[in-house]
Amino acid sequence: MPRRPGRPPRSTPALQPAQVLATAAALIAAEGLGRFSVRGLARTLSVDPMALYHYFPSRSALLAATADHIFAGLDTPTGSQSWQEQLEELAAAYILLARQHRGLIAALVQGDIPLEGPVARFEAALTSALEGLTLSPAARAAVRDLVADYLNGVALAADDSEQWRAGFAILVAGIGVTASGTVPSSSR
Repeated sequence: MPRRPGRPPRSTPALQPAQVLATAAALIAAEGLGRFSVRGLARTLSVDPMALYHYFPSRSALLAATADHIFAGLDTPTGSQSWQEQLEELAAAYILLARQHRGLIAALVQGDIPLEGPVARFEAALTSALEGLTLSPAARAAVRDLVADYLNGVALAADDSEQWRAGFAILVAGIGVTASGTVPSSSR
């Protein structure tokens, strides 16, 4: 019986989804999201493009899975560090990840790729870092949004310096004030 179109020869090892996602992430980082295509990915993997659709029904599904794969590397801070140190560790890890994948982060921020997986991963890490703080649900949501917006802004600004740390320290100090419920007196 002849081989069906799109199927690799039996001598070719089976394609692994993790391999597809790692290769997609590397291509997006190297070429940018605008130049990324399923055909180019298939060419890089030396497979027929239809083989990729066996695992991912569309380009959008492939990009969403790639974003989830990338964000799987965003670890939850652990250890005996203070919440401030955990938050800074999370911020540094996120900025490194985002700088490596600016095009994908831009697509996530713009809503071109589903956010569910990356947002859930980031929120879990942030929740862990802020665990010891007393924050109302509204304040916790505001902190989450503020931290995410700050980090995305830094990552998308294409400034690879470490100057973000000064602004982030101010943000962290504000979170501490909010959690303590005290407002520092002004020095007049």
